[in-house]
Amino acid sequence: MLKILPRELGYSLLVMLTATVVIFVLVHSMPDGTLDTAAPAAGGSPPSLAAQYGHWLGSLLRADLGQSMNNGQPVRKTVQAYAGRTLLLTLCAMAVTLLLALPLGVGYALHERSRGWRALFTVLDALSSLPVFVVSYLVILVYVKTVMPAFGLDVPTNPETIDSPLMWVVVVILMALILGTADGTLSEMARCIRVEVRDLLDREFVLALRARGVSVGRHVARNALIPIFSLLASRMVFFLSGAVVIEIIFSYRGLGYLTFESVKHNDYPVIMGVCLALVLLVLASRLAGKLVTALASPYAS
Repeated sequence: MLKILPRELGYSLLVMLTATVVIFVLVHSMPDGTLDTAAPAAGGSPPSLAAQYGHWLGSLLRADLGQSMNNGQPVRKTVQAYAGRTLLLTLCAMAVTLLLALPLGVGYALHERSRGWRALFTVLDALSSLPVFVVSYLVILVYVKTVMPAFGLDVPTNPETIDSPLMWVVVVILMALILGTADGTLSEMARCIRVEVRDLLDREFVLALRARGVSVGRHVARNALIPIFSLLASRMVFFLSGAVVIEIIFSYRGLGYLTFESVKHNDYPVIMGVCLALVLLVLASRLAGKLVTALASPYAS
């Protein structure tokens, strides 16, 4: 693990630096997207784009993302407040995917020739292929028409309603279930587990352990989880992109909802802060996946 850590950290820093350049140039090219990030040059002429970027990058290194153009609040504090909710939603969705995919994948590997399991995975492929926004609206329709009236709950009409503890927990659970199963995530993860378990069951060391009467569950689980955790970490970008959509639909105040509101008000400092936060989350997830793989398998590189 110590060998790959400097390499992965260096790669992450390079990607982060590249992301800052791309984000700055894209925002600067938008209408009214010029940011006063540097003092005027000699003679009162506007500073060059490179000078503005250098000044902005220096502010980033001091953890200063500027102030919101909409309400004047520090961007760093705003992004931190919303990022926590998005991270919670994403981790819950990943847990839902793993908890559902693990028994499905192992069951299919052990009953590969069963028509029932094949039919189950056919249905699973069809259901998990639906986009996040389609499943979200279907769930909202069913929830509003059946569940809420049964429990005497009122339909939320604005984001502030989600601050009630019961409604907040219900919304997080619903969104995590949708995000963890839609867009092919559950089907792909279950099939990956099935392939890994099936391959491990045919390995010579597993057959030898079985011949000795030794339980192979722990050995199979450890070796199967290595690629599974790597795949789950690599799916972070898909979870976050789905979170952006689902947060807007459910009026859940995470980074997706913050992005939507910032775009409506042309709040470019907040947009840049959100983009940097999303890149940081993806890189942190990738690094965590690499480290977990290295810890579980010393020969992984």
